[in-house]
Amino acid sequence: MERLQVCMLFLVMLHSIAVEFACNAQNGATNCSANDLEALVDFKNGLNDPENRLLSWQGRDCCKWRGIRCSNTAGSVIKIDLHNPFPVDSVDVTSFQWVTSLVSLKYLGMNQVGLSMVGSTWLEMLNQLPHLTEWHLSSCGLLSGSISYLTPVNFSSLAVIDLSFNSFKSMFPSWLVNISSLEYMDLSNSGFRGRIPLGSSEIPRLRYLNLALNKNLSANCLELFRGSWKQIEVFDLGSNNYKENCLDPSGI
Repeated sequence: MERLQVCMLFLVMLHSIAVEFACNAQNGATNCSANDLEALVDFKNGLNDPENRLLSWQGRDCCKWRGIRCSNTAGSVIKIDLHNPFPVDSVDVTSFQWVTSLVSLKYLGMNQVGLSMVGSTWLEMLNQLPHLTEWHLSSCGLLSGSISYLTPVNFSSLAVIDLSFNSFKSMFPSWLVNISSLEYMDLSNSGFRGRIPLGSSEIPRLRYLNLALNKNLSANCLELFRGSWKQIEVFDLGSNNYKENCLDPSGI
């Protein structure tokens, strides 16, 4: 009996140590890294937020702020989701420099957040994030700039791009066809013009491609549809300019 009590006490002690270790590990994981905290504070200080949508952005633990998610190990920011559910309540960002410090960022969601004042270097800044897998920048008021050209292209993990409903009024960003990891691309109603690159059909994982409502995009459908299109499920070319009828099966 005495030996049994000793064993039970020993097991209780082990359990207590395990619980304490788990709690300490969890607490450590939720502590925002100093560099990421500084970057997010810079971002907050550089935006116009009349409705106080970022009211929760207080204190030093940015992992608990609204729209922020951190990794389970180092506390690095891996996700920012600030999409605006109420378009009337505008949040306007004046700078994109802060994003370059979030080196672990994987997901950036800023749909309907005003980005018309961030300048033309926003793409170059995103290009510095090696782990970025998704960016959602729909209806952000992005204007023409350097989006047509990008070299070198560092997006080795990028799977989702949503740039729909902006006002680029520039040539189609042909560098996108060099991102082999792309699976979803929505460039609809964003003022792109020029030829749709034939290389679009060779993006090996591409399942969704929406180029509708750009009006000034052109394509030779006979050549375009001869491509591989290995994984494509949705391909929307509506309301653009073509040399022949893309819906005519005799031309495909």
